[in-house]
Amino acid sequence: MSEQKPPSQPTEPANVSANPPLTEDQRVLAEADKPSQDSAAQVAALTCPVCGLVNRPGELACSRCGTILAVGGTTRKLGTDEPTKQASWPTGDVIVTDQEPIVLEIEGQQMKVPVAEVVTIGRVSDIPDDSRPDVDLSPFGAGDKGVSRKHIKIKRKNILVYVADLGSTNGTLLNGRRLIPNAERLLRNGDELQLGRLKVKVKF
Repeated sequence: MSEQKPPSQPTEPANVSANPPLTEDQRVLAEADKPSQDSAAQVAALTCPVCGLVNRPGELACSRCGTILAVGGTTRKLGTDEPTKQASWPTGDVIVTDQEPIVLEIEGQQMKVPVAEVVTIGRVSDIPDDSRPDVDLSPFGAGDKGVSRKHIKIKRKNILVYVADLGSTNGTLLNGRRLIPNAERLLRNGDELQLGRLKVKVKF
């Protein structure tokens, strides 16, 4: 007795699509809803808290700036309450004349920065004979707010002014963006610096 074959299923023509074509607006929305291909890799990777570089899983130190990434044995840092959305760079004036002072506005008070090529800003420590910063922020609770003894430097180059974090413990934000230690960034009139938790407005 011969075996009976099941009836063959009808096949769709190759040129007939099961779904109608998407409009341009629908295609854009569909692309926006797709998860990032790198999201899983970024979760497993280690993001440097100082420079923001995404390092490979298992790295002990950041390959760019050398910051220790391991959790154990590190000094506890203060939270800097960084904004979830990065602020855009301002468009304030960048030109400063040779003898024009730079003013720091802190908690409604103004403090003039000495007119010099390089000025260090931080707090005075209790250590005898310890070197002092050129601008002392101790009157503004700098110690409790995580300001280092020499936290930042402000440097004049001709008519431009630059700021750099000096490897401080709690870091420095410039308009909401973390500075890479010892990397100079252009400073503008109206910029906001955050040293640890102490906010400083810069005015030319």
